[in-house]
Amino acid sequence: MTVRTKSNNRRGRFKLVIFFKQHRLARGFTLYSTAGQDVRGVSSDRFKHLVLQGKFAGKVKWAGIYEVGREVWRWSCFNV
Repeated sequence: MTVRTKSNNRRGRFKLVIFFKQHRLARGFTLYSTAGQDVRGVSSDRFKHLVLQGKFAGKVKWAGIYEVGREVWRWSCFNV
């Protein structure tokens, strides 16, 4: 049985890597944008909102947004 997905659900070109303040793992958590978010141009802004004002606000020690392997944006908290 083959499961078809909508074309907008494919992995996009942006990646958010997060290290939380209580992080104990060697690797960070990774979230990927979708192709639909990339087309609309909201991927980078969505990730920035998650780190600065949204779900992860106040919990992040370091975060970086990458576009096809190139760093686009970096944020770090010095009050750990």
